Amino acid sequence: MGTYGRVVNADGTVRLVKRGSTRVRAGQVQVYLPGDIHDTRCIAGPALLFRFTERDLKKEDRAHKLTRFVERNGVWVAP
Repeated sequence: MGTYGRVVNADGTVRLVKRGSTRVRAGQVQVYLPGDIHDTRCIAGPALLFRFTERDLKKEDRAHKLTRFVERNGVWVAP
């Protein structure tokens, strides 16, 4: 799982800069605080991921309180 920092460029565009990565193995957990930016990429499958949050992320997404990033040419940017 990768962790990222949010960077605003001079032109106002937003991108993510990778801060670190952790390989999570079977039986391990990774904790993130509210506002932490991370991916959940699986480098070798199959994998089963459980996500426990303190809020309903579907509701937050519908209210446009979440920002989803996409990877373009190796750089994570806001769509």
